[in-house]
Amino acid sequence: PVAVKHAVEEKIDGLAEDRLDWLLKKIGDRGAKGIVDSHMPMRLQTAIRSIWNTFWPDIAANVRNDFMQAHGLSHRSARKGEAQLDEWPGPLPLWPPTYRAVRARVLYAVMPADIG
Repeated sequence: PVAVKHAVEEKIDGLAEDRLDWLLKKIGDRGAKGIVDSHMPMRLQTAIRSIWNTFWPDIAANVRNDFMQAHGLSHRSARKGEAQLDEWPGPLPLWPPTYRAVRARVLYAVMPADIG
């Protein structure tokens, strides 16, 4: 049963990746066409297209990886281990102003999302 579940999850993730690749290719093609204006000088059009063609594959790969990490079925167990807002400790009491409470408030003011 566990092997079948993993096989189904891999198949669904594969289909999602294929659809996401298709969507990113469409976005990349439209971006390449829409990023330049036909009234621009030809050298500027060439330079802009060259920059787009250089950076778009990396952007698309990062979007793909981030999406699959966030929504892929095979990465579900890794997401469960991430810190959730409801798992964060509650606030310290305002009174009495202990060293620990003052330190926590200063650290929160400086680094609000630092769990450590």
